[in-house]
Amino acid sequence: MRRRLIRLASAAAVLVAAASAMAADAETCSLQIKRLEASARTTGPPTDTMFRGVYPQRFFRQTGLEIAGRPEANDEEEFAKVITKEPAGYNSKSPFRAVAKLGTQQFGFVIDGRKADEPAAEPAKEAAKESAAAKTPRPVPALPDYGRLLFDVNHNGDLTDDPVIEAQAAAGRGFPTGYLSFSFPRVDLTVEADGTKIDYAFTVSGYGHSQVLNEKQTYQYVSVSLNAAAYREGEITLDGKKTRIVVTDYNSNGRFDDVWAIDDSVMISDGTVYPRQGDMLFVDPQAAQSGYLAGYDPTTSDVQQFLAKAVQIGGRFYDLRITPAGDTLTLQPSQLAIGHVSNPNRGYRALVYGDQGILKVSGDAEGRAPLPVGSWKLLMYTIDRTGIEDPAQPAAKEPSLLQAP
Repeated sequence: MRRRLIRLASAAAVLVAAASAMAADAETCSLQIKRLEASARTTGPPTDTMFRGVYPQRFFRQTGLEIAGRPEANDEEEFAKVITKEPAGYNSKSPFRAVAKLGTQQFGFVIDGRKADEPAAEPAKEAAKESAAAKTPRPVPALPDYGRLLFDVNHNGDLTDDPVIEAQAAAGRGFPTGYLSFSFPRVDLTVEADGTKIDYAFTVSGYGHSQVLNEKQTYQYVSVSLNAAAYREGEITLDGKKTRIVVTDYNSNGRFDDVWAIDDSVMISDGTVYPRQGDMLFVDPQAAQSGYLAGYDPTTSDVQQFLAKAVQIGGRFYDLRITPAGDTLTLQPSQLAIGHVSNPNRGYRALVYGDQGILKVSGDAEGRAPLPVGSWKLLMYTIDRTGIEDPAQPAAKEPSLLQAP
């Protein structure tokens, strides 16, 4: 697969107006909740892997007793607002506190050590050790043995009435000194978005690193990720044909109705734009090639596209509506005038953006792709030249001395 420059009329699509789509009734389907196992290694069908490709909520903290810098005060204040009761004590001297936003709610959680941290050495004894071995490199301090997750699953502000979740594997196993890795089993819960109850699931994992900066300072940090572990699946009938639909919570925020859009808050001097992440739509994902892995770029697959107000299915555009819980999805044939864009390269897929949001287009055998009439700009693309031979190349020159075997 190769990427090459794709010109859509100098980044603005040239459109040829066509007849408006014929009026048709909207089609609605129910999408059932499906939960993933915590491990990405699965013996299930290949399409199961696609729905693991999500972007996590991330949390970062400096930790340890001797840190170069200070923890974010705002994070501690936010945690104190949502958690009103904690255990009397923690095993770790530096438990990892954070707040995750799921739906329109905030959930506080703490990652604690499996066992109590070793007590710090007394200053006098430590000074004696340094005097006896002044030139001995300072050992890398151990990270807390993060292996216990306390999550406010019932969302009552109390961390003492929820079961403690134990990590799946021993923290640090297989990692060199100064490194730590941990992951926890899937957590099932109910969240709310604007008063709507949402069945949901997520996984928490993370890693840490500890290093010596100088004789007096060490630097330790822990990075934690919360990944969506649930998606929605169902069938919808379009033009008399049943079509499988899957919606994933790509941005891992607990709801399934987030539409992608260009992020106007990001201003780059060279004109580069960035999309604000939403959720992902899969249409007939079983049609994907065998061995296809979850992609973060929809232009690498025919079955995947950004969730948007308008989507293209089977060469036809539909207005899309979906509930925050993702349990009901409606497709209405679009009444927009349709034109086309073209490119001489066959096998291209592109994302373009304009007044109708971000849409995916795919070229046919002649390099043409339908697109609603309007002004469009190119966001990203892929040109798949698998099986297409390149033009004849000039004969290779004799190898130089450096190229000789």
